[in-house]
Amino acid sequence: MKTIEIPTQTILEPLWDTWGRKKYAGAWDIAPACDFTSASPQEVNEWIATSLVDTLDAFSHLVRLGKMEFGAIYRDDVDNVVLEWHQELTYDSYIKQAIAQIREFPAPIYSLDMEVDLFAYCRTYESPDWPVRGWVRVPTSFSISGGMAEDLEPYLSFSIEHTLFCRWSAKGFDNNVLHSLNQPLLEKALRRWEKRVGSLVEFEGFSGIYKYGFQDE
Repeated sequence: MKTIEIPTQTILEPLWDTWGRKKYAGAWDIAPACDFTSASPQEVNEWIATSLVDTLDAFSHLVRLGKMEFGAIYRDDVDNVVLEWHQELTYDSYIKQAIAQIREFPAPIYSLDMEVDLFAYCRTYESPDWPVRGWVRVPTSFSISGGMAEDLEPYLSFSIEHTLFCRWSAKGFDNNVLHSLNQPLLEKALRRWEKRVGSLVEFEGFSGIYKYGFQDE
């Protein structure tokens, strides 16, 4: 099968042809064996920073962080922090600055929420017949929490709100070509994530979902 790869920072405008938006299309969760009940803010935030580094490393071939927000709970005196990547700053510098701000945050971080771009295959208006691999901005996110609220355990979650990785679209269109190209990328990322961070304990979503992505139904 002929494919095209675009090694550029440019965001592609995809054709929503055999796939599309789908709320709760997929979510994969890791529940690490951690207990921060008596931990200091520095210990919690160091775990958040380390988990971020491990997550980005596991997904390095597939995602690029575009925006993050983090903050504390029960601390009205501490404002949330929002960090968005702009391309006048190198990506590595953005990540280093983000990690530094997480470590220096003056309260234990309750939740770190991230929006990411995907380096995946899709068709475009310029290439409607041949899949192109490039950066696509579609609803894809991570969340990392130290479980600092009552009855909440630490967790990491990866979620998508589209069917780019699925065998079928929500409207029943056959997405086999893009599924066959993108599913191996997702499986590789989820397996690496599990190896670095902890076991995938839960997954739920659209038809065909399983522990490492979406099966060929």
